[in-house]
Amino acid sequence: WDWNRTKGLGWYTKQFIDDVSCKNRDKKMCKNDMLYGEITPCYAALNEKDIIEIRTLFPDAKLVFIARDIVERTWSALLMELRNSVKGIDAGNFATLSVHDDALERFYDEEADPDKYDDDYFMERIRHSTHSRRSNYAACLKMWLKHFPKEQLLILNFREISENPRIILAQVCDFLGLETDKYISSLRNDVVGTRINPARGSISHRNIRPSLRRKMELYLRDMTREFNDILYDLAYTWKLEDGQVGVSRC
Repeated sequence: WDWNRTKGLGWYTKQFIDDVSCKNRDKKMCKNDMLYGEITPCYAALNEKDIIEIRTLFPDAKLVFIARDIVERTWSALLMELRNSVKGIDAGNFATLSVHDDALERFYDEEADPDKYDDDYFMERIRHSTHSRRSNYAACLKMWLKHFPKEQLLILNFREISENPRIILAQVCDFLGLETDKYISSLRNDVVGTRINPARGSISHRNIRPSLRRKMELYLRDMTREFNDILYDLAYTWKLEDGQVGVSRC
């Protein structure tokens, strides 16, 4: 939203017109028949003025927040940032195009090897607003809930996506008011379980070394507990682990 807002609402609206499905139908009617949405982790950390504008323009918008273990999410973001940095991309920005060159990918992996960086480097990066803001789920949700009613927010357990994808899909469809029971049951397991847009490069699957994990857990523990408080207040029956990340239920 904030990246392309300067292009105007006309440009933004056009991104949601499906010319293929609407080919033989009136586009205005087609748009009214369909639900549109978009996905990006960056929306969680939007500034309040942007959230107010979204609420004003789309008062009935429904929000889906997928919560991953905060330590694991932060580590994943650190690895992505590290890999982007060797490509010359500044912290807080993201690569928009992937270069599918095996030799180049191997070079990036070697240069972005997290073992080349000590714990202090990663802890300094965690404290940067790029990461601390996105890791503070509670602060993000409180800002959205300040302007949207809780009935328009669905919080999902990230781990359930891989363990029970059909259940998660059904929850989302029910939240959006879609009748899709027959559609969900017709999907093959390999289709439901396929990862979309997975992280590239071998370092994306690197585990956190024990010394760094302990420091990250300690630094991020309060954020996890504050998020769990919100889950409790909203009557959710699951929570994130606030210490033993390796056994996360998120």
